[in-house]
Amino acid sequence: MERLACRNRIRNLLARLLEDVKPERLATIAGQEDFPRPVILSNLLGEQLAEMYLRALGEMSRELVPQHMGQSELNDALWALLREVAANSASYRLSRRLRNRLDKFTQDVKRPLYTFEVAYSIGSLDLGGEAFSIGAVRFFTMDDNQATLWGLTEDNPAASHARPHWMYHPVAAVEVQAADDHRALETGLAKVTSSMDLLRFASVIGVISAFSSFDDRLFLWRLNGRSITRQIRPNQPSITYHLEHGFRPFITEMGSHIKKGLDPQVSSLQAIANGEIPDEISRHLQRAINWISSSITRERLDDKVVDLCTALEVLLLPDYTSGRKGHVIALRHRLIGGDWNPIGILALYDLRSKIVHGSVLDVSQYLDYRHLLLICFITIDNLVNLAKRNPAVHNLKELVGVVETPENLKRVINLLDTSMIIKGKKAREIKSLAKKRLKELEQVA
Repeated sequence: MERLACRNRIRNLLARLLEDVKPERLATIAGQEDFPRPVILSNLLGEQLAEMYLRALGEMSRELVPQHMGQSELNDALWALLREVAANSASYRLSRRLRNRLDKFTQDVKRPLYTFEVAYSIGSLDLGGEAFSIGAVRFFTMDDNQATLWGLTEDNPAASHARPHWMYHPVAAVEVQAADDHRALETGLAKVTSSMDLLRFASVIGVISAFSSFDDRLFLWRLNGRSITRQIRPNQPSITYHLEHGFRPFITEMGSHIKKGLDPQVSSLQAIANGEIPDEISRHLQRAINWISSSITRERLDDKVVDLCTALEVLLLPDYTSGRKGHVIALRHRLIGGDWNPIGILALYDLRSKIVHGSVLDVSQYLDYRHLLLICFITIDNLVNLAKRNPAVHNLKELVGVVETPENLKRVINLLDTSMIIKGKKAREIKSLAKKRLKELEQVA
């Protein structure tokens, strides 16, 4: 059996669970079916155990995703293991049984790897007959010789529907080690996506060296959703054809939804468009809406999250250029009337730093994007309503100052002191910021 490198990390996590957590809390953990978001996890397990859990999950992700498992599969697998141990804590306190369960868990998650070659069709690109490699990724045009290798021959009935979409189209192909077809597709996609970014950069350099100017529309090629996985076996290759709709336009009737979204009872968009608030505030809100709109049209979740965090900076940091921006955003969201857990907002904003400054790709999940989108909508609505209630205020900095009062700061501090849900290190940091701002205002007064 292949050994899981982070096995000891998981064993220590489970041992701490059995040693430190009281029976009633173990029962609560066992009853939590879905893997909770970080804030809920911290409240459920306690801050130290939650950190151990996330550290173990991170190490497993680096070892297993995407070759052995998908990230969501892994999230579910580790959480299911923790719930099982919590539900049967008396029997798992026997070290031998816990060891045997970890052996089985390792077999389940560290699936054996096989060699695949994966091909991805590229749209809006003409290679001009050239074939070349960037790292391990090969770029070529699907001609008759390549079609034979990939099973796209006219006499292959399994490929009859796919052949017209592949022949004489540009292709990116890479060899990977993966547990199955879907793991191969995801593993190869990460390599091909990075190589296509390099390809695009090289193309720009090449065009600039030949011409004094260029048109960005020359470089808008992208994977078009068609792919082939070829498991490399001696004398018996296994070939599968895939079609993913991917991030392409999906057309449906939108008139009724647009009408609802423009309803003043639902959103404040018409107030911004109709000039019901001062121009300087309106320009800030419109700039934030531009970033929100950009996030919706982005393909990668990480890019969506970065754009939405930028929108929150525009909305809540008109006077703030340095320091702990996430903490200020979390505090001000609460001050202007937002009801989201400030720790949750800070955790979502912290994703931006991991994306922009870190070395790990694809750190965001769909729920991160969805939650940030809702937070942006709520923040815009609250700012518009605040501006309407304070018509004498003409810029966003002063508008934020309207609610950043000693009384409101004391209410937030009291919330962070007394809440059974909003607690831990991040809560203490936000409370410290609120106290610092309160002291500054009292000194001015």
